[in-house]
Amino acid sequence: GGGHFTAVVEAVDGMDPKALSSAAQELQASLGDDAAVVLATKVSDNKVSLVAAFGKNLLDKKMHAGKFVSAVAEICGGKGGGRPNLAQAGGTQPDKIEEALSFARTKFDDLD
Repeated sequence: GGGHFTAVVEAVDGMDPKALSSAAQELQASLGDDAAVVLATKVSDNKVSLVAAFGKNLLDKKMHAGKFVSAVAEICGGKGGGRPNLAQAGGTQPDKIEEALSFARTKFDDLD
């Protein structure tokens, strides 16, 4: 898989949900229409924030950031959603962030 899509799936430290969302949007925009960005941060000991920003070409592949981030957040004990191109979710288990991001990477590998 992998194809011509660029997927950035990373955990970042010390960002509040609003900053996380801005960072994901800026990164996706700079990488272009083939890019998907999924960022996760540990907000506190029992709070995770996740954001997904998808470029136009992912939407053509019927990818939906809201559904995607919701599935990823479930692993961290949470839920969320939003628009096809941008969505945010929260969770309650920061120790599951790596597991959630691994799951996200697998989903992108299956894309083409």
